[in-house]
Amino acid sequence: MVINNHMAEEREPGLVVGLDIGTSKILAVVAEVHDDKVIVRGLNSQKTYGVSGGTISDIEQVSVAIKNAIKSLEKQGQCEVFSLSASVTGEHIGCDESAGMVPINRKEVTYKDKEEVLKNARDLAIPQGSEVIHVIPQEYEIDKQKGITNPIGMTGIRLDVKALVITASSNVLNNTRKCIQKCDFNVDNFVFQGVASSMAVLTEDEKRLGVCLVDIGSGTVDLAIYINGALKDVFSIPFAGDRVTMDIAAIMHMSTDVAENFKVKFGSCRADMIPHGEIAELPMHHGVKQISRVELSSIIEARYEDFFGLIRQELKRNYYDHMLGAGFVFTGGGALVEHIEDAAEDYFDLPVRVGFVKNVEVCKELSDQYIDIRDPRYATVIGLLKTQQEHFLHNQRRDGEEPKESIFQKFKRGLKQYF
Repeated sequence: MVINNHMAEEREPGLVVGLDIGTSKILAVVAEVHDDKVIVRGLNSQKTYGVSGGTISDIEQVSVAIKNAIKSLEKQGQCEVFSLSASVTGEHIGCDESAGMVPINRKEVTYKDKEEVLKNARDLAIPQGSEVIHVIPQEYEIDKQKGITNPIGMTGIRLDVKALVITASSNVLNNTRKCIQKCDFNVDNFVFQGVASSMAVLTEDEKRLGVCLVDIGSGTVDLAIYINGALKDVFSIPFAGDRVTMDIAAIMHMSTDVAENFKVKFGSCRADMIPHGEIAELPMHHGVKQISRVELSSIIEARYEDFFGLIRQELKRNYYDHMLGAGFVFTGGGALVEHIEDAAEDYFDLPVRVGFVKNVEVCKELSDQYIDIRDPRYATVIGLLKTQQEHFLHNQRRDGEEPKESIFQKFKRGLKQYF
């Protein structure tokens, strides 16, 4: 929840906040959500060392980073933040299929019916120590009519749903809540990073054809697999960009900060596409550091092949590898390494593209800062805003279904509640 400090207009857009808690940084964004667009009003990034593989290892350090990021947002967006949507990732993420059923009371499916059937699907036996963070519909059915993607307005007697239930460790969620509440903010909801990034970069056509979204962060590689337009599975692999950086630092005898700079500015996933003898150099306190680009890219290429191997292993285990007509979409900071599309296409023999953020704008006040909001590094946090936008629109439409009460009806209902 966010309160706008500007004077309220006739129809004030909703303001929402997304908080992407990554291994290397905390990224926070505040935005206006409208029916058809998201407009970013503030963005701030804070470096952190208190997260490892999606799990918080230092509550104090992460809390400071969150507080600094949100306070900066409040100044930029001229608003007051009370609650936010936060990302979650890590090996503890699990998923399972479930089903729900409700009678259609008005003989026409309403938003309230849709809510109720998903609540029923949520009642799944989950492992002890886990919490449900998503119930994502895969397919609706009305009176034996299958394959329905949106049941609103359809007539029938019984509404069924098949859904994917995504869970996360209660301990991980509680520690994250503690960090956020320590800064005097509340959590509206948690969103798995792979799901958030999917909302920011995938097209509906890709989801229908079958696609694997791969979000390469600093601490985890998150996968979201869509088949026939529905989310079928999610995975989180604790092996990502930091591993590449640490290998460069160890082999080339430099600090991890310097190694990260070399990786981002001069690295490639294909050493054979780098001109022989080309040298990369960065200014240092004591002079200039020079290394071979081919040698640098050979280290990166080996690690990315490890990533690809782990991804293929997960896909083959569930027979998804032959169902990806649209191939792969790579996003996150790790997708910006040069030649990743060439390397992945050669490895998987499937179409590959880098996923840039779509359908989002920045306000006039931020446009002067030349922020490229389409950057794949913003995929998760923009996806968090889009989940808030969906929730905002759903609530608007559900409330619009309710018949307006007369003063007499409100008074009568009040008497019933009183007596």
